[in-house]
Amino acid sequence: MNDQEKNIELFDQYLEGALVEKERDAFETKLAVDETFKAQFEAYQASMLMINSLGIRKEVGDLLDKRPGTNRQMWIGIAASVLIIFTFWMVLKSSDPYDSYFEPYPNVLATRNTVRAMSWSDYYTREEYQKASEMLQYEPPGDTINFYLGMCNLALKDFSNARETLALIKKDSPFNQQVSWYLIMTDVGEGKYAEATQKLKTIKPGAFKYQKAQELIDELMKKQ
Repeated sequence: MNDQEKNIELFDQYLEGALVEKERDAFETKLAVDETFKAQFEAYQASMLMINSLGIRKEVGDLLDKRPGTNRQMWIGIAASVLIIFTFWMVLKSSDPYDSYFEPYPNVLATRNTVRAMSWSDYYTREEYQKASEMLQYEPPGDTINFYLGMCNLALKDFSNARETLALIKKDSPFNQQVSWYLIMTDVGEGKYAEATQKLKTIKPGAFKYQKAQELIDELMKKQ
């Protein structure tokens, strides 16, 4: 097993919650200090998200179970291949302003889960936005819930529901500046570049994502 395959197996164990506390702490420490390792993990996590969103992980697993002599090592090889394909796919997508500028807001409510059942917050942190979105539907409504539900919708490119949900957030919410940015991102995602450009120009210096807004204006102007 080469270093890449060892890392992929470790990534898989971490995402599945299979590491003991000491191993998990060592893994998270390495993420914090090793930029290359962190980049590899984030790429792998994104590739697994793509597999899950396409609904093919179960099918791949079933295929391996039916073939004699297959094992976890073959799955690691498949995952490595998917990782390469995903990297190429990301390069192709890099010209899309939405994919280049949208980043889900960090989960400020995240806590380490050791014994309790998985919550929407846990799934959000793991970037499993479909599952997080489903669980958020059952939470008592409020600005925080609506904000993170909107984030899930944006991550899933459900722009209509994202806009509708984010619009419910009160003007005096702590998320007010963030909401303004992410509402603009719904326009960008739908290709409404002229509308998005005008709204971006209203973001004031010092506001959330001001610098990114200036860069995005230049990018959108080239596409109009």
